[in-house]
Amino acid sequence: MKFLIILFVCILNIAASSSASAAGQYSYPKDFPLPKVPDSISDTLKRADFVATHFWDNFDFSGNQSDDKNTLIEQAFVDFIDLFRLTASDRLPEYVSNLTSKAESNPEAAEFIYDLADKYIATKDSPMRNEEHHILFLQNAVKSEALGEAGRERAKYRLIAEMKNRPGMTASDFNLETRDGKTSTLSGLLSNDYNLVVFYDPDCNHCLETMDELKKMSLPDTLAIIAIDVVEDKMTWDNTKHSLPEDWTIAFSLDPIQDDELYIFDEMPSLYLIDRSGTILLKDTSCTDIMHTRL
Repeated sequence: MKFLIILFVCILNIAASSSASAAGQYSYPKDFPLPKVPDSISDTLKRADFVATHFWDNFDFSGNQSDDKNTLIEQAFVDFIDLFRLTASDRLPEYVSNLTSKAESNPEAAEFIYDLADKYIATKDSPMRNEEHHILFLQNAVKSEALGEAGRERAKYRLIAEMKNRPGMTASDFNLETRDGKTSTLSGLLSNDYNLVVFYDPDCNHCLETMDELKKMSLPDTLAIIAIDVVEDKMTWDNTKHSLPEDWTIAFSLDPIQDDELYIFDEMPSLYLIDRSGTILLKDTSCTDIMHTRL
């Protein structure tokens, strides 16, 4: 990514004595002049903060959105989000607000920015996915005049969904029935140090594929798997519950947690890593993430 190389030169400024000399080595795109970091700022964190704060200052969002312009914005957006890992987390709301307020002058551009946020930081398979970052965009989207009333309402619904059961929160509790016919609650099943709760639909092929993947994984003894059918079709659950591994806890939700929006699932299955106290460690995670999590 050419932009990313430019950014790191601008921020770190290791090879050159100033960002001006760095600019001599790498040509800024004509239509996207990046901010020049003052020579007086030498601290890496502060340099990254300066670039992220002023990243969009010189970009003109007015005019029609052409394919070339959208390509430029998209590449810049990716590099902008990548900057977040180099900066302090309490500065992120300002960076996002700076971008969305600039784009707000052109409804078409504003909508494109929010679409990019969905694509890169909200899509489950994106390597840049980060719900905390996406929430920052949604908090601006619910106030956006450019998105119109319908767009604001969609953003409001998604914001409510993403604010529920976040890492660090206590998982919302509900009633369920276990495979052996006993009634319990989610909190009552969290008997291990770590518990991988798999919210699933017995008729969902992707759910079955994910659970097959979990069966093949070498998991530590400190991790228990709790598979909970949340679809409210008890007959299907009764007919399928014994096909799942005997060492898993299999349960059926007795409460309509989806209708009540206690949990909102974009897709099935949805995997949550929850500790013994009920604290959510990972939300809507993946088998790959579980494998790379130190338990």
